[in-house]
Amino acid sequence: DPERAEPYNITTNTDKVNAGGKVSMKVKAHPIYNGNNPVKAGQKYKVYVNGTQHGGGWLAEDYNMWDITVNSDTRFDVVYFYDATLTAPQNVSVNVPQGYSLTDIKEGSDLKFTVTAPDNKDMTVKVRINGAEAMADETGIFTLENIQANAKVDVSVVPVNGATLNNDDLGTIDTGEVAGITDVKLDGEIAEETFAVVRENFSGLENIDL
Repeated sequence: DPERAEPYNITTNTDKVNAGGKVSMKVKAHPIYNGNNPVKAGQKYKVYVNGTQHGGGWLAEDYNMWDITVNSDTRFDVVYFYDATLTAPQNVSVNVPQGYSLTDIKEGSDLKFTVTAPDNKDMTVKVRINGAEAMADETGIFTLENIQANAKVDVSVVPVNGATLNNDDLGTIDTGEVAGITDVKLDGEIAEETFAVVRENFSGLENIDL
């Protein structure tokens, strides 16, 4: 892909290379490309030659020079890898199925994860991926297909109307989602600063059981 790599020497003809010849390539996302002004600065990538990852060695690391010996038709691919930034309260756990990850996700692959709800069953979980609310499939897996950029995953907990909440619960709720709640019950000792969360954010509250 000429958008991602080019010959180290711009006069090199990569269409015709004698068998056993060597071609040097440079990656446009490499930090030193274009006088330290790379394409997609900070982008993580790996280089593959005919489908096999190519480390490149110190020349690639220091000088952005990827030497390839050509014995047949050769494909030089720069593949991007992305991360998912996760935000979740302490009473929720996020896990990934075997074979998946929240980091170093190969472009075109899928982001998959599961969410374990809080122990308090009066609290529900909401998941947003890149700002859009996401729903799990029938097995409880959330998926972002064909990832082509870094992703942002936000997990929040919201009490149901009439929920019984303790001090710890109130410290983890998404205060932007509670305006429509009219009834809650507070359980146990509630710290003053935590009670302020109720006072300042539950704008629709009509009944509170202390």
